[in-house]
Amino acid sequence: MKKIALLAVILFPGLLSCLTFTESFNSLANIDTANTTATVITSAGSQFVRLPLASVFTDLSTDAGTTFTTNVINIIGNGSGKWLLGGVLGKIVEYDGSTMTDKSATFYDIGTNPVASIVYQDPYFLFGTSTSSVTLPIVNRYRPSNGQYVNCDTFPSTNFGNKVYTIGSNSGYWLIGGLAGGPLGTLNKWDGTSVSANNCTDLTSALGCGAQTPLTMVFNGSYWLIGGTNGNFKKYDGASTFTDLGTPANFGASQIYTAGWNGSYWLIGGASGKLRRYDGLTDTATSFITLDTNFQAAGGGNFGANTISCINWNGSVWVIGGVGGRVTLYDGGTSAATSTNLGCFIPIGSNGGANTLTTTTTHGINSISWNGSYILLGGGTTGVSVALNRANALFDGAAEKTVASKTTIVTTTDRIYQATLTAVDQLNGQSLKYYVTADEGTHWQEVTNGTQANILYTGSKLAWKAALSGTFGTPKITALTINYNTVAANIMPANLGGIVTAVDAGTTLTIAPNTSAVDTDFTLLKDTNPPASTIDPTAALVAYDVSAKNTATGAAINSFSKGIALTVHWQATDGVHIDDTSNAVLLTEAKTRLCLAMWNGLHWIPISSSVVVVGNNVYVTSNTSHFSKYGIVIASPTNIPVTVEPNPFTPQSSNYTFNNVRFSFPNPDGSAVVIKIWDITGTLMKEISYDGAGTLQWDGLDTLGRVVESGVYIYEIKVGGSAKGTGTITVGR
Repeated sequence: MKKIALLAVILFPGLLSCLTFTESFNSLANIDTANTTATVITSAGSQFVRLPLASVFTDLSTDAGTTFTTNVINIIGNGSGKWLLGGVLGKIVEYDGSTMTDKSATFYDIGTNPVASIVYQDPYFLFGTSTSSVTLPIVNRYRPSNGQYVNCDTFPSTNFGNKVYTIGSNSGYWLIGGLAGGPLGTLNKWDGTSVSANNCTDLTSALGCGAQTPLTMVFNGSYWLIGGTNGNFKKYDGASTFTDLGTPANFGASQIYTAGWNGSYWLIGGASGKLRRYDGLTDTATSFITLDTNFQAAGGGNFGANTISCINWNGSVWVIGGVGGRVTLYDGGTSAATSTNLGCFIPIGSNGGANTLTTTTTHGINSISWNGSYILLGGGTTGVSVALNRANALFDGAAEKTVASKTTIVTTTDRIYQATLTAVDQLNGQSLKYYVTADEGTHWQEVTNGTQANILYTGSKLAWKAALSGTFGTPKITALTINYNTVAANIMPANLGGIVTAVDAGTTLTIAPNTSAVDTDFTLLKDTNPPASTIDPTAALVAYDVSAKNTATGAAINSFSKGIALTVHWQATDGVHIDDTSNAVLLTEAKTRLCLAMWNGLHWIPISSSVVVVGNNVYVTSNTSHFSKYGIVIASPTNIPVTVEPNPFTPQSSNYTFNNVRFSFPNPDGSAVVIKIWDITGTLMKEISYDGAGTLQWDGLDTLGRVVESGVYIYEIKVGGSAKGTGTITVGR
């Protein structure tokens, strides 16, 4: 990280400078991971950020084991509010989200044949099994709403096959693929009505897969993708045309086991960890993106050359499962993916750094299914144990998660008041907001990428952060630059806020935004010889002359539209007493014996204050609407008398001491203050309201900004809605 001076622009002579900060993301050292609530991922010299996992998976293996025993789950389908789980030894289990019911003995002729495919097409499930002998397959149609079922395996076509490996539905008809004797890959199209030659079309020859077997069939609303053994890959228009995609997809001789469509593009997986992304627009190699490198590599999907068994899109993220309990999440980046913008892989199964799946064994993941509310992953190890996991949510995007820079990236002796944050990022469909702070993180301000912003709470320490929200996504920030403008530390640009510090850094003015409409030069000058009074309190431990002026004109500014918090610091040198005078006060008594007071030219007027003691240091704070000399005095910070001085006063006097009347009153809780002033006829001349002030002033102007006539006026002070004082004021001219 570095700070480079670019140029000097003379707005305030010799006071303003324009600087640049550049953030590099070539290592995690440039991300403040301690202040990061999202997850930071290192990849190819850049930092990715993603939402954290919302929950771990619930292990349902024990529940499933009561029905499956040690038989592996091969396939999961859902529809009509139910799940249908199929597995080896003819196991069929219905799951309603809470209870698993064994249906294995219900259906025709299943026996111990493995259930290999289950698809729901309203209102039916259709599922097929594969036998070990060269006979007809077993296909059952099941209606979960009423429990009706029918055997559908007596198709007239001998090419229907004896092993049904895959079934697809497009809400109009079914495609049924498998393996016949010979062997011979088969494909049948069935309209779902009666089992007769008129209702079933043999597409085996048209498919042209020879001895190769269809293993997956998915319809995307326009056409089918059909994949199988030996890299056979076809696109079917649903009528009569099959297009060979094997060569452009470049699976070679590897089996294609699974495919999914998310509304924008396809994801296709198979043996040896091969994963392809297909835009579906053309049938050439340019429409396919090979994801093997990132998907297989450690730090990516960490899948290695292990078989991909199942792919499922849950509306925001792909879930990819396979051999050895491997599960990887893929956010997909954007739909217009390129080789440099492929999104991010997050391993969460046995291939993850910390196994997120509750089942910590290396059971194979054979099937993944999403029903709109939660996701099921099923598998197991034959003869050992069944595996079933469930997750209601994958990622927590309900609230913003922060990716922050170093706590302070730039420290200046000047005041940072403007910043332009420019980030080079890839949002990948995610919401990413940028924030800057100049006051050590007390106030964070959202900024638009590439747009200059006034910093409402100015300061000397610049930092930035990005906040991530929404559904799962993996934005990438590759570069970030902040151009920022500074002025001298005592200058507060118009309508901005922040803290002005005296030479003694413990003495400060805290100024809220929109306190002054002009660029203002604030001064906190220590009085080395504070004045003394003939009445209590007679002396000040320490005093400061507080003043402000218009930077452009040099004119004094004595009052403001908002209260300003003045904090004066005092250090107890011996650690026991406030000072070593005859009026010594113990440090332990500071909170009840000290307060701020303003000097009216003759004596000190105590004002409501709050006292904080840190070690030997005492900090006394009060809100004020006007400036004069202020000091720490020995007086009760809560037992403050109501004072109205000077009275009479002369609004048109050139002497500030006499051209305003100052009201001081008790306000220990920092409540809202309202002062009303009437003339002797009862006409309201002025209403002054502030939040939290212990002293206010009236300049003798009425509600229209006119100087009032000479005479007697009546005032009422209310603090927090309660009357604190009433009386009269005499105005002279």
